[in-house]
Amino acid sequence: MVEARTRPAIGAVAVCAAALLFAAPATADPTDDAFVAALKNRGIVFPTDAAAITTAHNVCDGLDKGRTPASMILSLGRQFSARQAGYFVGASVAFYCPEHKGDTGIVVVPPDG
Repeated sequence: MVEARTRPAIGAVAVCAAALLFAAPATADPTDDAFVAALKNRGIVFPTDAAAITTAHNVCDGLDKGRTPASMILSLGRQFSARQAGYFVGASVAFYCPEHKGDTGIVVVPPDG
């Protein structure tokens, strides 16, 4: 038999468990969601959404450090076709580092295009 003192504790645990089970998922950043959706529309798939977003930020970091868009595309070429890698670099620029839109060789395609 459960003692009267432990009943409130059991009730609190049950309430916490229910809250965890029925809690709404945390909302992601709308930019991240749109970026991942644009990639998926082009058949570009990463193991996780976080991996895609991290890679996009790495593209921007590379461009910030003076790497050329072509070198960024080539670095992705091991994972993707040249077309997919080019789209990925363009989408990365469009979503995360638009200051590089004017860099030689970058053509930014609209996310739904």
